[in-house]
Amino acid sequence: MSESYEIAQGTVQELCVPDDGWIRRYTDTYYGHVEVPPEAFAGAAYTLLSSVIGWKSYLQWADATEPLTLYTALIGASATAHKTTSLSIAERVARDANYQYQHLCGVSLDDEEEHNLVKVITGGHMSQARLLDLLGPKDAEEAHKWEREGATPPCHLLLWDELKDLLVQDKGYSFLGETRQMLLRIYSGFQPGSQTRTNYVRPSRCSCALMGTVTLNTWKEQLGEEAVSGGMMGRLLAIPYGPPPSWVPLPSPVDEARRRELVEWLVALGSVPTSSWGPVELTPDATDYWVDWYTKHKNEIASLERIDQTRAQAQAALFGRYQATALKFAGVQTVSRWNPGDGVPRVLVQADTLKSACAYIDHVMRFSVPVATEALEDKEYRHQRRVTDYVASSGPVSFTDLQRAVRTRGITADRFRRLVELLHDEGQLTLSRDTNGGREVLIVSPPER
Repeated sequence: MSESYEIAQGTVQELCVPDDGWIRRYTDTYYGHVEVPPEAFAGAAYTLLSSVIGWKSYLQWADATEPLTLYTALIGASATAHKTTSLSIAERVARDANYQYQHLCGVSLDDEEEHNLVKVITGGHMSQARLLDLLGPKDAEEAHKWEREGATPPCHLLLWDELKDLLVQDKGYSFLGETRQMLLRIYSGFQPGSQTRTNYVRPSRCSCALMGTVTLNTWKEQLGEEAVSGGMMGRLLAIPYGPPPSWVPLPSPVDEARRRELVEWLVALGSVPTSSWGPVELTPDATDYWVDWYTKHKNEIASLERIDQTRAQAQAALFGRYQATALKFAGVQTVSRWNPGDGVPRVLVQADTLKSACAYIDHVMRFSVPVATEALEDKEYRHQRRVTDYVASSGPVSFTDLQRAVRTRGITADRFRRLVELLHDEGQLTLSRDTNGGREVLIVSPPER
């Protein structure tokens, strides 16, 4: 793995998994029962909790508001990270919480759909119209109701296995570009109105948290420019994780009492009668820290613009949204410490919680900025750099093995060969021929000095 993409998993766990609260209890309940590291469970817990909070608490930017919902990407190696398992567990907890909530409210089976704690939606290859059908109000009258003061739009949790659909430009699924743009609007808590079903739906507030999975190779090698410059990547709270720290050779059920407590706590939180808990607030110490952290990043981007404009553009695109993600991350963690007997939660973020959230964003940016920078680079330049980096780290390699190891979307086999030959002509690589089992093999080596 290139040095640009290395990330210390111990630090991810330390900054992502809080010391106490519902998120910690969720992580402790499931960790060790399946081969998933604790930071993946914590990422799922943050997103699930944010979906229940929805518009009950919010960020306040001048006259603009934004619900306390997160978009989260669980990033791990293909087939070994059990990313889908993490999604499935969160879905089960959410659906069980819905069932208990409906029972508590005395809802009949016929009305279940209208009385969810959080509506769970499984996504994938979804058109913009379908997305609005599922997340938006059913008609103009309901849209008006969601806009009224004191009203709270229903909460949604969108589970999207394989977010590659939204992050990689694919001509075969061009309609997903419109879906991505709609999700960007919905992230801020508003949908623009659309003709869905047979009724015109007027613009109104909405509430949606999203949790999806991405393979590590897709995140490193295939992200499209639109995912960076359009803002989708910056809105994703990235949870990168490595192989499981422990093995689970046999099925191991969780403690049912602990699991029930997780569900009951969510139901209690969602049943708080006040529709609005007020905006996310910072203590004076947290405010001072926030201003210093924000200023440090803005100065760093300004300095970077003078020496590497592409990297500065990538860093600015990510931080422009990550700053809000840091506040949401801290706000959700604050709510996770609520006790059912305390009444209406007040989302007052302490300095220690904010510092931890900002430190996590800093850590993830070191992992994500190189990826975003490459996504903004010229495709062929990016491919040539990957080739030279790979050969420099691995030493002489056959052309066939090099072609298997370094892939860039859109670079054909013929173009790959011509680009390698061009690097040889420029003195950045050395091409030679060797015999292997009586067959001539093209060898690619670092440049001769």
